[in-house]
Amino acid sequence: MAKTVSIPPAALVAALTAFMGGGLAGSVFTYFANRREPTVVTYSVTQTPLADPSATSLIPNLTVNVGKDPIHELHAYSIEIDVPQGGRQEHAEVGVFFARKIRIYGKAAEAPSQLYSINCDSVDNGVTCQLSPLSRANDKPYRIVLATDEKQAPRVEVAVVGAEVLPASDYLARKSRFGSVVPVDKILERGALAFSVIFVILLQLKLLARVKKGAVVVGKIADAAGQPIADADVEVVLDSPYQIYPPTKTDRFGDFIFGGLRKMSLLEGRIRITHPLFDPVDMRFDSPILSLRLSRRRTRTNEESGHEPDVR
Repeated sequence: MAKTVSIPPAALVAALTAFMGGGLAGSVFTYFANRREPTVVTYSVTQTPLADPSATSLIPNLTVNVGKDPIHELHAYSIEIDVPQGGRQEHAEVGVFFARKIRIYGKAAEAPSQLYSINCDSVDNGVTCQLSPLSRANDKPYRIVLATDEKQAPRVEVAVVGAEVLPASDYLARKSRFGSVVPVDKILERGALAFSVIFVILLQLKLLARVKKGAVVVGKIADAAGQPIADADVEVVLDSPYQIYPPTKTDRFGDFIFGGLRKMSLLEGRIRITHPLFDPVDMRFDSPILSLRLSRRRTRTNEESGHEPDVR
């Protein structure tokens, strides 16, 4: 029988955005694809009456014996431990406990396959079992069957690290409500990540649209003394490839940019320039467009001749 696979909606959104955008979006999609689904362990209890006092009282002289001992009632309980969602857990402990001390007339334990193991020991009010590993094999759960004279159904306790434990009925109810079994906090987390991916891709598309408008042309306007000239009108027309840009003005640093890009605000850094024939420069800057003038080193030959070397 074909197995139905439930894909969280957030993962679908991440896949589509990664296909469209790439880069960071692809990384987020990889995170979703490789992320382990939370493990859910479920349990269920099914009761089957084998001998009921109300039935035996209807037939005169009817008795039910186990060996030579007569019994008034007998019930079989089938406990199933399943892992419908998530990864493999190496070990789990399961307890099946009745409300009082009972007599167990028979018990059986069944693992999903020969590669799995289950070992159960009797206690005064039930059994304790060791399961290893805890995962689903061949679409079969672990099964524990007990025959006892106790009419009240037992409670089931499952001790396992890194997994959510709940009755099978609660798991099915949750699945029917949400379509896929994802805790609310995980839904919010994945939704936030998917929204972030979409936002990043929109920024990438917007930047790409700006770049496609034409080549990027940048420059700096300064006077004869090297001081920047602000508010100068600048027009640029490219012959090859042909492109006409809207006019712009220089900013307070004398800088201008054509091509749809903008200068980064709050930019600050440090630059150092060295050359064997020029004095070094070590200064801070707050503009991405730099125009620097270097002073030639004064040597003994230059001082004697009064000339500076011609550097090209």
